[in-house]
Amino acid sequence: AATLLASVFGIFIGILVTRRAGREFQHLVLKLNAFIQTFPPSAVIILAFPVLGFGWKPALLALFLYSLFPVLGNTIVGFNAVSPAVIDSAKGMGMTWFQQLHIAELPQAFPMIITGIRHSYILNLGTAAIAAVIGGEGLGTIIISGLTLRNSALVLSGTIVISMLAFIGEQVFGLLTVNRISHAGRTEKQATISKEEK
Repeated sequence: AATLLASVFGIFIGILVTRRAGREFQHLVLKLNAFIQTFPPSAVIILAFPVLGFGWKPALLALFLYSLFPVLGNTIVGFNAVSPAVIDSAKGMGMTWFQQLHIAELPQAFPMIITGIRHSYILNLGTAAIAAVIGGEGLGTIIISGLTLRNSALVLSGTIVISMLAFIGEQVFGLLTVNRISHAGRTEKQATISKEEK
């Protein structure tokens, strides 16, 4: 849930600050992004605990805040790296701003965005295990219970499941990245050809 929320908000804010109206806030957002990521995940959870108390709420808030910035930072970098030829070609074809964003820019920025979401997903898997300390439900509860009961089987089972989820997620995001990179390459090539013809 935290990764999904972070992805939606991160991509939305990233798009806003890469448009002409919000570009003046881009430097501030990048500075904040770099600052927040200097905090370890455990510190974010501990800071959220006094505000929201014991349970899943502080865990969700901490996971959301910590995983938001990898997505946001990569979204900004991805859109800033879009080839000018692609943008010029989209404008030359008379696309609206939304069509330019959806058809021309997003395929180019998508591989970088996916990398940010993948980073966010892996971070959340590890951080969610720590969040069980303050009552965050999930696989971390199994590990914490195993540590409390000195039951190595419980600890091992929780660790294996988290590792498997990380591996599966890595493979899925890897496939998405490869497919989108090839698509983005074709888009840029077509835009370059179109520009040369003009």
